[in-house]
Amino acid sequence: MKRLKILINAYACNPYKGSEAQLGWNIISRLSKFHDLTVLTDHINKTDIDNFFKNKKNNISFNYVKRKRYSILEKIWPPSYYWSYAKWQKCAYKFIRDNKNFDICHQLNMIGIREPGYLWKINIPFIYGPVGGLTYYPKEFILNSGIYVFIYSLTYNIIRFIDLNFKSRTKFALKKANKNVLASNSDTQNLLVKYFKVKSKLFLPVAADHKIQKLRNKKQKKQVNFFWGGMHIRRKSLNICLEALSKVDKKIDWRLHVTGTGVMSNKWKLLAKKLNIEKKCIFYGYLKKRNDLPKIIEKCDVHLFSSIKEDTPAIIMETMSLGLPTICFDLFGAKDLVNKNRGIKIKPSTNQKKNILNFSKAIIEIIKLKKKREMMSSNCLIFAKKHTWDKKIRVLNKYYLNMVKN
Repeated sequence: MKRLKILINAYACNPYKGSEAQLGWNIISRLSKFHDLTVLTDHINKTDIDNFFKNKKNNISFNYVKRKRYSILEKIWPPSYYWSYAKWQKCAYKFIRDNKNFDICHQLNMIGIREPGYLWKINIPFIYGPVGGLTYYPKEFILNSGIYVFIYSLTYNIIRFIDLNFKSRTKFALKKANKNVLASNSDTQNLLVKYFKVKSKLFLPVAADHKIQKLRNKKQKKQVNFFWGGMHIRRKSLNICLEALSKVDKKIDWRLHVTGTGVMSNKWKLLAKKLNIEKKCIFYGYLKKRNDLPKIIEKCDVHLFSSIKEDTPAIIMETMSLGLPTICFDLFGAKDLVNKNRGIKIKPSTNQKKNILNFSKAIIEIIKLKKKREMMSSNCLIFAKKHTWDKKIRVLNKYYLNMVKN
């Protein structure tokens, strides 16, 4: 295999964090075995990356670009996050634009299409993606999740409409990438054709780490343990799981293990208390050590994924790699990972009570049908073994080599 010189823009890239940072790290760390990489990333990642490579060989050239944040403004109006992020992308381009000693450049993440960066301006082959963020906030949840979500989602959809129809840099980036656009899920793949007439390759930005895959060998027990993990923000909708679990027969012994923290933490804890299930809910908070997460997941039998807006649900692949079937809404990235053999998908409704009831029915079904749950668990492991990061790198390498040939 020809060793290429590749320039990668990976704003989020960190060996100790999840989500987008995990995507950036898993791809870059593995690609470095085959190619010479120059990486543009946020300066906030420097300490962790330096710590990881302490006394280890490192053949990646990391370029840390500082980003000026407007923390107070972002708390008041979260979408203002993109203003400083756009400035960061411009600084990253200026940092590298005069260096033309590359075979390929890759705009890797963040995956949101509203900010494509500027690498497409460099006169070398350009690959863009995995791309996400083309979907609108689901109409089923706009009117039934409170006034804040109503205002936020309505504004989000207006901004999304403007991005998809009037943002020229996105169109330039997609045009430059041409056939080398990677879609983060099937919804995005369809919308790229609808809005931009672009045919893309499906490249789910989640994969299993083969190091944590193993057969589950649990002692027989009556208690069923559920796992829920993620940021404690409104769109993650832990409240749906809590209300759904409160409807389960009190004779059934269950526990809910919750990781993460955020602005909704206290409200969700109070809701658990109000529903009289707080003794069955274990809130771990923020996990400082990433290795602690698999230890918690291993205790559990089923993953509850209640997010109502998620293009790249990395946590689903992480739980599947430890044999946990998932209960989720039939939306966005989740619907590409979960099927009837690996969990239960729920059709979202405009009626929130119906959403809660359907989630509860799915929970009761998976509790009662133990053999079905074990079958799903086995299928999750099979799926995870077919979708490791190493296998994704092989696919990405094929794309790179084809770009150079053409």
